[in-house]
Amino acid sequence: MLKLFLLLTAIYMAVPNAAVARVEIVEVNVEGMGLTLGDAILDGLQSAVSMVNGVEVASQSRLEMATVSTETNQAESYTAASAFSKDITTATKGVVDGYDVLSSGRDASLGNNYVVQLAVRISKLKQSKQLNRLRMAVSGLYVDDNVSDRRAADATALAIQNAVVDYLTQTRRFAMIDRNNLADTQTELNYIATSGMATRELARLGNKVGTDYLVVMIMRELNTNIYQKKMKTNNRIKESKQVVGEISVRILDVATSQIKFSDTIVIRSEQDYRTLAKDGGRVIGQTIQNAIYPARIVAIDGDAVTIGQGGKTFVRNEIYELVQLGERMIDPYTKESLGFQEIPVGKIKIERVQSKQSTGRIIEIEVGDVTKLTGYKYIVRPLRSNTTATLEANRKNVKKAKNRIEEMKQSFN
Repeated sequence: MLKLFLLLTAIYMAVPNAAVARVEIVEVNVEGMGLTLGDAILDGLQSAVSMVNGVEVASQSRLEMATVSTETNQAESYTAASAFSKDITTATKGVVDGYDVLSSGRDASLGNNYVVQLAVRISKLKQSKQLNRLRMAVSGLYVDDNVSDRRAADATALAIQNAVVDYLTQTRRFAMIDRNNLADTQTELNYIATSGMATRELARLGNKVGTDYLVVMIMRELNTNIYQKKMKTNNRIKESKQVVGEISVRILDVATSQIKFSDTIVIRSEQDYRTLAKDGGRVIGQTIQNAIYPARIVAIDGDAVTIGQGGKTFVRNEIYELVQLGERMIDPYTKESLGFQEIPVGKIKIERVQSKQSTGRIIEIEVGDVTKLTGYKYIVRPLRSNTTATLEANRKNVKKAKNRIEEMKQSFN
């Protein structure tokens, strides 16, 4: 047991804490000015912290550094010593990792104030690599005043919004920024700023990021439709229910307020509002993704394809359209890119879904030979059912059934 304990202790000491590992040291050169040497150093340190971690962290650090300066009575012999640097590091909980005084002296042209040049080492929180992706936030799904059942609409709107966020997050194409739990995150940051946290925890402050795109949705309609059909065989009335929602979706460029994408999506369910929200949120998420980053094929092996996307964004046995990307097209009027030419070449069926990728099988192909698919860029798009074609197919099936019944009658007679 002792050996096991020592082994675990050694592993724990060897592996850095995840929070500390996310903190890096950044060195900046700054200038500070003040009535005393200590004031000038504190002014430079505050400027350095502000440059690296923002005003919020700099303000908090200034209070801690001022306490050290007051306790030492700002004696020049002490503020110029290395002990003062260590006290500053301790007081700021590691936000100021240390500094070197490059030069110092009084400047007669500046009221005989002290002017110092500092090389300051500041702890900075490493941002997630995911923030290099396109940043996107989904605002609340607003409900139009024309929607009658407000209670059901509010609950359904929240569920749709959550489903859209889930889908877009699991595409792993966007850095999804939360805008609905700001009060909770701010409470945690306030706790970090005021309590006895571990070294360098203050570097977490001042790291909030903005978004590139903002998804704004409005629920225009939410209805429950009841259909009745009289059975010819026994004159009974058969009822069926369908819940229908109409969602207006816009993607806004936050910096310019430009509308980058706009669409109205009708979602339906044969069950209830909860199912409508789940399925509808997925449809809206797919629509947004396909407008920006459609799912790509990353590998083709015979009739098996690997898609660089997984999670809940794909479902086993779903059918998708396989699209070959051709030449880039340019709008003749605006001279802007219209994207790549898209050539439908077949259909695939999803067979396996993992967290980051999915595997499908080609079930229809138009080029004749599957091996000819190599060497091109391919994407997959959701295969939306054609209402007219579906209705026509149903009519043909009904006609076939009637003909079959007539044949059976004649055979019986």
